[in-house]
Amino acid sequence: MKRLAITILIALFATPFAHAVTIKAMASCGKWISDREADGSVAITNAYWVMGFLSGQAVATGKEVLKGTDASSVMLWMDNYCRKNPLNDSGEAANTLFDELARRKGLQ
Repeated sequence: MKRLAITILIALFATPFAHAVTIKAMASCGKWISDREADGSVAITNAYWVMGFLSGQAVATGKEVLKGTDASSVMLWMDNYCRKNPLNDSGEAANTLFDELARRKGLQ
């Protein structure tokens, strides 16, 4: 009985944290585009961030979405998405890209 009570307690406390994940992105998609057009160190940092985010998601989910996908294609997709959705968050864009790559590669 004691073991059951402890298990229930752990489950109750662990559940809220399992879904409390926040993606800390750089900025809005509008900012992404202005940084890319300036073509400076911020654009390079943003590119590293997106590739790192996608790599991290791939490891976390076991979905090799970057296999056969080069960084230039990732940046082009992000540019196109952000031009169409300038008020969206760049983290949302990266997450949408991950889902799109997984879908295209049959990894859903």
